[in-house]
Parts: sequence; structure tokens; C-alpha cells
Amino acid sequence: MKKENGVLCKVRNHDMVVLQHNPEEFWKDVHTIGKNAFSKVSSLISITIPDTITNIEQYAFAGCYQLQSVTLPHHIKEINDHTFYDCKELKAITFPHSVERIHD
Repeated sequence: MKKENGVLCKVRNHDMVVLQHNPEEFWKDVHTIGKNAFSKVSSLISITIPDTITNIEQYAFAGCYQLQSVTLPHHIKEINDHTFYDCKELKAITFPHSVERIHD
């Protein structure tokens, strides 16, 4: 897992163990999920993004073929372009009332 200046930059399949067993450590000091951060993480099936996240960049979850459900944080105002591009199994996204705009 790679983090820089509060941005979660890259997550790999083996990082999912940390997310499952120690989410506080996984999300520590992160406010943004960066572009392509979870891209092609095949072991990601479901994710609840904590309220500490205020921004999710383009293609953040692109190609997560097994991803089925997402719960977004309460402070998110927009969903950027192609955030969930090619997530073929995605069946449910829980949107908070704060979402004002959803891009393509």
C-alpha cells in the first residue's frame, strides 16, 4: 500500500488483509482515494469507505471485477469520472445525501 500526503495512491491484493483486519491502520492519515488506487484489486468484494475520506479520484476502483457493494462516506459531494469503471459485478452503492454530482 502506498500513501503520500494524505492520498491513498496504490493498493494491491495483499493489502486487503490489512483492510479487513485493521481498517484503522489502513485508513490512517488518508483523506483522498487517489486515481487508480484500488484499480484491478481482484480480491475486493465489498468496501465501506470511512467518513474521513473527502475525495475519491477518477478510476479509483476501475477494474475491480469482484467488487459487489460500496458504501460511500457521508462527506462525499461528487463521484468522479469512471470511479467504478469496469466493475462488472457491482450491484449496490450506498450514496449519502451529501452527493451533489455524479460524473460519467
